[in-house]
Amino acid sequence: MITLEVKEQSYVIHITDDGKGVAQQEGGNGIPSMVERMQILGGSFAICPSPAGGTVLSLKLPIHQHEKEDDS
Repeated sequence: MITLEVKEQSYVIHITDDGKGVAQQEGGNGIPSMVERMQILGGSFAICPSPAGGTVLSLKLPIHQHEKEDDS
């Protein structure tokens, strides 16, 4: 299931599955790369087991307001 909400001036995305969960693995670049990219964007990334089994990925991205440039 994927949910999207606006909370505290941020977009919050939760991706939940009902699989086996994630085993602690060494090596690989996937999750560390996602964490790094979210930090570059000023957001956060978390991965944890779901209480019902499976895995939950949570991403939080700040909403940036762009000011209109003055045409003068």
